[in-house]
Amino acid sequence: MPVSPRHPTQYDVKPGLERALHLFLNELDTHIYHLQTTILQQKPVDTALLEDLNESEIKNIEHRLHTIKGGAGFLQLRDIQQCAANGEKIVESGKKKSKTEILKTQLQGVIDTLNSQAQELRAVFGYSEEDEQAPQV
Repeated sequence: MPVSPRHPTQYDVKPGLERALHLFLNELDTHIYHLQTTILQQKPVDTALLEDLNESEIKNIEHRLHTIKGGAGFLQLRDIQQCAANGEKIVESGKKKSKTEILKTQLQGVIDTLNSQAQELRAVFGYSEEDEQAPQV
């Protein structure tokens, strides 16, 4: 039987996974922070392509998106899982097309959506931002 959120929602977490949800939200914030930092450290968004990122940064982005996708899948948070999967596809597509067609604005859109979904999830289950740890640098 799913844990009851404060309000009816699309989010259901199986009993016993409340702690896992809390940990996931902490990690999600950290991943979003690092994704945001990696994207914003580059040239202005309107001219910056994925090719401006070095190989290590691209692997880091892929790893963080894959980790988010896996954690969301484990908790059956399908919208977050799908958003992270879309981010992986953007990166993969950029690598296959010599990176010239993939704008950082697409990745920024994924990051913004993940952040919005995390805030919604936190609100639904009654977690406050103060309950969460600051992103680890």
